Amino acid sequence: MGIRDDRATFAPTVDFEDEESYRRYDTNPQHVRLRAGCLAPLCSRIDRVQLPLRYVTRDMASLHETGPTTAG
Repeated sequence: MGIRDDRATFAPTVDFEDEESYRRYDTNPQHVRLRAGCLAPLCSRIDRVQLPLRYVTRDMASLHETGPTTAG
C-alpha cells in the first residue's frame, strides 16, 4: 500500500504446531546459516512477530487453507 515509509518489503508467514516445533526450526543449523548468510545481508532490518493462535480450531484452520464455501 505504501502508506508508511518504514514498512516492510516482504513478510513470510510460517505456522507451527507448537512452541517446540518453532524452536527446532529457529535453531536448525541450516536455517541459521541461510538466515545469516543469505537473508541478513539483503535486509536493512529483520523484525519478528510471534502470535499464539490458541483459539483457532481445526475447522477454522481448514477454512483458511481451502477458502470459504457458500451453501447453495
